[in-house]
Amino acid sequence: MNIRVQAINFNANPDLYTFIKGKYTRLKNYFDKITSIEVYLKIKNTTDKQNKVVETKLLMPKNEIVVKKDCSTFQEGTDLSLDALKRQIQRYKERAKGQ
Repeated sequence: MNIRVQAINFNANPDLYTFIKGKYTRLKNYFDKITSIEVYLKIKNTTDKQNKVVETKLLMPKNEIVVKKDCSTFQEGTDLSLDALKRQIQRYKERAKGQ
């Protein structure tokens, strides 16, 4: 499983990259057919406290799941994205069993 993290228009701390890759590595426990994960980190130009955006694209055979979360920190956005991805993976697996 390939995990690619990209910070758009800013320089992220290497610790943030390590944190995100460590969290997304756990998705392998839920579904072993994940081919790659792309994570895009963005900062909105607003005065709103929730100006951090974590957009995740999970690629698997014949399907992809995209999750976008706005939060006050990238760590919080990563955790919320993981929760959403876990739910969507469960739904995907249930639909695959039914066919």
